[in-house]
Amino acid sequence: MAVWIVTGGTRGLGAGLVEELLALNAQVAFCARSAKDVHAAEQRWGANVLGVIGSLADPSFVARLVSLTVHRFGGLDGIAANAAVLGSPPLSEVTALDPSQLAQILEANLLGNLRLIAASHSHLVQSVSPRVLAITSDAAHAAYPGWSGYALSKAALEVLVETYGAEHPVVSTYILDPGDMDTALHAEALPHDPTPLRAPREVASAAAPLLHGARRQSGRYRLAPNGAGILALEEVTLRVAPVSS
Repeated sequence: MAVWIVTGGTRGLGAGLVEELLALNAQVAFCARSAKDVHAAEQRWGANVLGVIGSLADPSFVARLVSLTVHRFGGLDGIAANAAVLGSPPLSEVTALDPSQLAQILEANLLGNLRLIAASHSHLVQSVSPRVLAITSDAAHAAYPGWSGYALSKAALEVLVETYGAEHPVVSTYILDPGDMDTALHAEALPHDPTPLRAPREVASAAAPLLHGARRQSGRYRLAPNGAGILALEEVTLRVAPVSS
């Protein structure tokens, strides 16, 4: 059975990814900051999950998360870097973006994932099919007014994961743009958005080829409707970096 860590795993896309991995017969450790949410999710999902309470902003928590996962399940095959914040206040124009606000966003969306990748690396490279899945946003590649802090963090996360994959090609590194979803984060950013939104569980199911089965080429992917209106996985960019000898 494959073993995964999913961050932000009690709601939204994180919960969808946990449920999809369980459906694929994986064992999953997930984390979130709310003890109530973690305990409720553990009870809902049963024996093949491990819920850990804490924040990726705490280096000691990240080390404990990885250690508990490996101790419970015997190894680690994949990490899904899903947890993210918008910052407080949620959206700010560039001229109003305070450095402390940007630091908060980068701590959660970038540095926490750096810690997780570093702590997981020695275990991932022992897997027969190691994978890193990072959730990104089209804001990382487009100038949306007010989204500068979040966009910066996601653009930096993409470079981090791509570089890690180039340095360690044994690990498949996937960057996934899921599109607009019906999540608490989207509601926080755009509380009155009338646009139809994707269900996180549907998004997680469409992303299954990155979680399970034959490994795809490392790179950036997005979910877009195919001709039948069903979400399909599409490769967006393919960057093959030279591997040093």
